[in-house]
Amino acid sequence: MGSMVYWKVDEALQFVKNSDNIDIVVIDEAHRFRNEDTASYNQLKEICRGRTVMLLTTTPFNNKPSDIFSLLKLFTIPKNLR
Repeated sequence: MGSMVYWKVDEALQFVKNSDNIDIVVIDEAHRFRNEDTASYNQLKEICRGRTVMLLTTTPFNNKPSDIFSLLKLFTIPKNLR
């Protein structure tokens, strides 16, 4: 089992691109990624693609229901979110 590491999203994306053994992504403070219109959200989406994802947050619903929907879209196939 690998060790836990904390990075900025852009640094994590570069690490993931250069690694072939990343199976699980744990995102602490996941509520920070509820806005789909940011570069960090899109980078995180790329990190999560095809991996098991665990989101940790104490604030999943900040402003509106779409906050939670945005978080779910990081790792759920869009057609399964009806």
